[in-house]
Amino acid sequence: MRRLFYALTGRPGIGKTTAIKEVVSNLQKQGLSVGGMYTLEIRKGAGRVGFEIIDITFGRRGVLAMAGSGAGPRVGRYVVDIASLESIGVEAVFSSLRERDVTILDEVGPMELKSNRFRECVEALLASDKPAIVTVHVKADDPLVRKVKTAAGENLIVLTEENRSQIPRVIADRIAGELLGHA
Repeated sequence: MRRLFYALTGRPGIGKTTAIKEVVSNLQKQGLSVGGMYTLEIRKGAGRVGFEIIDITFGRRGVLAMAGSGAGPRVGRYVVDIASLESIGVEAVFSSLRERDVTILDEVGPMELKSNRFRECVEALLASDKPAIVTVHVKADDPLVRKVKTAAGENLIVLTEENRSQIPRVIADRIAGELLGHA
């Protein structure tokens, strides 16, 4: 079986996380177990004030970053919560690599890359032969981001308004077809 590794990228707000959630739903409907993490915006009124991490398997949630002051590395106006990222997000990905059919990692971006443990997690995901789907921050310029994009090869997909509704089904069907032995 060939390695099924996909990387999604695209401008902020194009729907990378929405696409990931649709892939997860489609794979689960086909009977596959999916784990890992995804991120959601935390909004207050009309404005974004932070980002939340969600463990796909167990539904555990934590704060990835919040706007304002505080301890932790800064990315723009956000302060990254390394402890939450590692205890929820990183652990969810490592657990998925051990126990699930497919692993999700949303996203490999500037905030997450502040954690050395997260970097180890990405390296472990790249070294695994299990199917995986990651999202990559479109402007992230880091050797590890380049490594992810290279690993995806022809499966590096730039989401656009034109393709974002079809891509989740295409990815889920390819993975399910390969793992479950049907076209």
